[in-house]
Amino acid sequence: MLKDLLAPADLTPADVDHLLDLAGDLKRNPRRPCRDLASSLVVMYFTKPATRVRTTFAAAATRLGATSVVLGPSELSPCHRDPDAVARLVSSYASVVVARADDEELQRLADQATIPVIAGLSDRQQPCQSLADLLTLQQTFGSLAGLRVAYLGDGGPLAHSLAEACALAGIELRLATSPSRPPDPGVVDRANRLAAHTGSGGTVEVIDDAFAAVEGVDAVYSSGWTVQEDTDDLGGGTWMTTYPITRLLLACAAPQAILMHTQPTHRSFDLSRQVLCDPRSRIREQAENRVHCAAAMLTAFMRQQQFRGEEASRALLSVS
Repeated sequence: MLKDLLAPADLTPADVDHLLDLAGDLKRNPRRPCRDLASSLVVMYFTKPATRVRTTFAAAATRLGATSVVLGPSELSPCHRDPDAVARLVSSYASVVVARADDEELQRLADQATIPVIAGLSDRQQPCQSLADLLTLQQTFGSLAGLRVAYLGDGGPLAHSLAEACALAGIELRLATSPSRPPDPGVVDRANRLAAHTGSGGTVEVIDDAFAAVEGVDAVYSSGWTVQEDTDDLGGGTWMTTYPITRLLLACAAPQAILMHTQPTHRSFDLSRQVLCDPRSRIREQAENRVHCAAAMLTAFMRQQQFRGEEASRALLSVS
């Protein structure tokens, strides 16, 4: 596994399998002590609000017995607010950094830090959520390769991470994104090249018809909605830019299809009340699996960091 995790494309299929297996084990044994991580410190560096990322990784660190601390503009002195300064500061005593920042800040933090940096959320990527989605699919269907997933929503960070994660897992992903926020074509192309390179069999396709995207899929995934101001002559107000999930739309999916959604949900716009309460919904499982995947990511990277530290110590002793 590489030093940092800024996007699912940083992983290999073997890395994804390892993280999902570890997350599943932590889910089955939530009280199993991780004594080797008890002295670890997780720094959460946030330059923007991210309630779900913050609570998810704080809960994950606590379950592992590690300590977490949040650093943001209000906690940092002016001389330490630069990402390079933060990287130097935390590298001396922390085990891993979880960051919510823009892409440039995140990359600078990863370049300068000597400890692993995990992207909790950036302007272009949301890797923890996409891994939690894979775990939800795996626990529902038993395996991932060959599954078909329709994603309906904005073509932002989640769509990008989901594309790369599905490409690694051998999933056919259909992106029906909002017209105002399509996915980055470069990310879609990279995901397809990643699938071809690894031989996973996954594909990523952008479709402008929600019903065509949902046809025969195993999972229908809604990411929420975007509200924009209406500036035409109709009197103002708002208009929606995503495809609402209705029973009519779900009926186009495979009989065994499940419903997925990132919290929070907005019942008036992206989900009808009947659909939200549908027994095929896996929304609660997704929310829970975020914590287990965050714990798996922290465990893998902190243990990797400990191993490197032990190797460096042995090398120093051998020289002495």
